[in-house]
Amino acid sequence: MRMEIRLSPELEAAVERGVASGRYASVEEYIAEAVEVLEEREARREETLEEQRLKMAISMAEAERGEVADEQQVREEMRAMKAEWISQRRAS
Repeated sequence: MRMEIRLSPELEAAVERGVASGRYASVEEYIAEAVEVLEEREARREETLEEQRLKMAISMAEAERGEVADEQQVREEMRAMKAEWISQRRAS
């Protein structure tokens, strides 16, 4: 399949710089990699959305069963997480 695309002058210049740098052998190679990167990003975004949906469903089920943390529990957990983070930062 052959496709013709039109790029803004700014995008065209970016493609030309990529090819001129030697990193890409051709405009086609540059565009192919750009499309691949975009598809990978979209796949990661979809995975993230699915993970968030799953976590939300789990949280809703826990809440329906009455398995919720009160404010004091959350504050204690946050303090512990902060202390661990600080400890790790100091160790490195």
